[in-house]
Amino acid sequence: MQEERFNSMLPVLVISRAFAPDREIGAKRITRFCTYLPEYGIRPVVLTVQERFLDHVDAGYAPPSGIRIERTTQWMNPLEAYAWVRRHIPHQHRANKSLEVVRPLRLPRTNGQVGMRQHVLSFLNSPDRHQGWYLPALRAASRLVTDERIGAIFSSGPPFTCHLIARSLRKKYGLPWAADFRDGWATNPNQKGAKTPQWVLRMNQKMEESCLKWADLVICNTEPLRHSFQVRYPEIGPDNFKTLTNGYDDDIRRPEELDICTAEKRLVHSGSIYGGRRIDTFCQAVTKMVESDQLNPNSFRILFHGDVDSSSLKSAQKYASQLRRVRRIEFEPFIDSWQEAQKVMWSADVLLIFSGSRLEVPAKFYEYLKTGKPILAIAQKGALTELLDMTGSGIWADPNDVDGIARALLKVLKMAPLTHTEVEKKWDAQFHFKFLTGRLAGMLQNLSATAVNGQMSARS
Repeated sequence: MQEERFNSMLPVLVISRAFAPDREIGAKRITRFCTYLPEYGIRPVVLTVQERFLDHVDAGYAPPSGIRIERTTQWMNPLEAYAWVRRHIPHQHRANKSLEVVRPLRLPRTNGQVGMRQHVLSFLNSPDRHQGWYLPALRAASRLVTDERIGAIFSSGPPFTCHLIARSLRKKYGLPWAADFRDGWATNPNQKGAKTPQWVLRMNQKMEESCLKWADLVICNTEPLRHSFQVRYPEIGPDNFKTLTNGYDDDIRRPEELDICTAEKRLVHSGSIYGGRRIDTFCQAVTKMVESDQLNPNSFRILFHGDVDSSSLKSAQKYASQLRRVRRIEFEPFIDSWQEAQKVMWSADVLLIFSGSRLEVPAKFYEYLKTGKPILAIAQKGALTELLDMTGSGIWADPNDVDGIARALLKVLKMAPLTHTEVEKKWDAQFHFKFLTGRLAGMLQNLSATAVNGQMSARS
């Protein structure tokens, strides 16, 4: 009976570099989909990278059992190879003429906005720093398509190398392909900085366009991202774009051993601060409130857990040096353990989000939502603020409005948390991964049925 059910399932090749035990938050989305897909008649076959190539591994976050997971090697890109040589070959040997190639990269800069060095670095990191996974993954994927009699392909990015692998398979085998965009590609604010060469932006645009046109279904994790794609690619039918948000699962729950007894309010941010995620105006607002006696400095503690870029740290020092000195604002290292990160999140009275994009909702929002804790978001009006307003789960303020941030902070500190029962009743049917996976399964099954019936449109 079990074997019959197994054989009747639709085998789907899932291409995602982010997968458990990867600590990357994008891995949660794909891992949870693969956990629940068998309940809806789909047998996921996961293609991902070997654990040794992951930046952060959490041994406590295990992949789902009972499914095939193919882990491949990843070749070093030129920059990684250069860094490896610098680390492993003694300095006196690197000075030898036979190893000229490993000497520091000294490239002339132009008088323009983008120097020659940035052009070279951009070239070596195109389409992303995980380009070395493309060929090993493509070879493994070709074997899996035959061995597992794959009926459809599902790829998820970033990194967008995953979509390029899937595009090659779509061209070669004609299998229906669903491309899952957890972030924008050409619209990603981290790709549009002043130091990014224009040719890189044009190349990203071309690769994005090619993938969208070859994909039979494009899944976006926010409604504004879906709308953005539709506006920029009107020649692609609107039915080719669907929205499937991120969500939460049952493992987001209050730790039993958690016992926080303190009079101060704890405001916690979990995750990295980089790109367009600004904390400078937040620090200005907090300092201003303390100096004007609107906020007692002994009544709160603000914790940033994660990687923070140097410019953000400088801003915090500039605008909140005294608060940092008395440890009212603190920066702590990234927490590798999922369980420990949960303790920190659940210990908070207010959870913080800093967003740098109008089109994206940080995945941590949904984990925050599951806790029932009030959320304060510093973000421009867009996908995240719409979701905050719709759920009533917190307050948001524009990052350019210091006074607005101050007012939002005072409001959110007065908000009461929701109970577990209230959260479950209000949001499980919309944001629990089991229900989200049911929607994904329906999309994949419809996609496969369309292909079997010969209704899949041709690509050029």
